[in-house]
Amino acid sequence: MAERKDCFLASDEWASALDMRGPTPGLKLIYFRLMRSMTLWPTLVRANSILSFGDATTEPIVLSQKAYEVWGELQQINQELNKLVYGQGLLQEIPSRRLNDLLPTIFKVRETMAAMAVCHYAIFSIAVCQILISLSTTTPEEILMLESDIHQQCHRVWMLIEHSKLHKPLGLPAMQAALIFTYEWAHDWVTKQKILETLNDLDSFRKKEDELWEEDEVLYIARSLLG
Repeated sequence: MAERKDCFLASDEWASALDMRGPTPGLKLIYFRLMRSMTLWPTLVRANSILSFGDATTEPIVLSQKAYEVWGELQQINQELNKLVYGQGLLQEIPSRRLNDLLPTIFKVRETMAAMAVCHYAIFSIAVCQILISLSTTTPEEILMLESDIHQQCHRVWMLIEHSKLHKPLGLPAMQAALIFTYEWAHDWVTKQKILETLNDLDSFRKKEDELWEEDEVLYIARSLLG
């Protein structure tokens, strides 16, 4: 970032290496396309960081166009992911049996890869939406649309909390990162506390009592990954 160079993940060489894997049917293909799209994350973060420091070499409209292009591709991936996941019952919405769950419904996971795809999609989608929201070129109407999408992704992540707890420590390796990205969008203290409690629960096998997740750390990580 300091050298103003793109991460190797956004390089043509890395993209070619991914593309050489070739097509895989069904969920694996959708997941591959999502991972391929996420290689653009470092480039967006770098441009957003440079812009935030007032560098005239990066124009908001250019970053906005690129971010909207990525977001549009993500929307297509999400439509296909939803059609497959819900159509084949890989994730099923069921009533929560716990009074302290964040939502009245949770996901019953029949395919772990589907849950992982939902987590990774939420992480990148929230990141792209937040970058767009931060730009001066984004209209109030667009901000409302982007915020609505973020809340939808937050809910999907929160619906996977119970599954993650039941299968820790390796149930959903992306869950902690997904929860970190949802934290700032939890608009009440109770929800934020439950997210912190879940992070500490999922990481209890590797963290000591004096190394618990706290709000400042969660916010710092989430914001640093946005540039």
